[in-house]
Amino acid sequence: MVSDSAALVLFAIRSALKLGQQLRMAYVDNTKRRELVLPLPNFFSSPDVVSATNYFAGPGGRHVATSARLAAMLHKQKQPGELLSEAEQAELCAFHAEFFNVDLAQSGRLGQASDGSSLAADELNALITIRQWQRICRCGSLWRRSKRFPRTRNG
Repeated sequence: MVSDSAALVLFAIRSALKLGQQLRMAYVDNTKRRELVLPLPNFFSSPDVVSATNYFAGPGGRHVATSARLAAMLHKQKQPGELLSEAEQAELCAFHAEFFNVDLAQSGRLGQASDGSSLAADELNALITIRQWQRICRCGSLWRRSKRFPRTRNG
């Protein structure tokens, strides 16, 4: 009878440990599923043709002299009745993104957040290269259990 109660106590202890491990794994899975919110530096979002044209007409005007292709596209856009093709609009937006970031870097404001704090180059690189957990069937306990068994050649 003493051995039965000792076995029962050991069973309860093992069960409590297993339950604790399962709770911990459920917490980890829940944490992996949460969205990661990071404060990003003040990169402009998606520029359009109008904002690119306004930038090159104003503060980015000095870059027009360095690129003949950019000058030709801006001249074509200013002509009445002339429209830029989709490829030219994408190229103008790419010029805008490139030269705008160059201006930010030269003024020392590239890694500056909206609250005034700034990031070093390696911190900015680490912030941009952070990747979230893959969410394609790799966050549940079923995937974790399947990793324990070796795959067959056909499976």
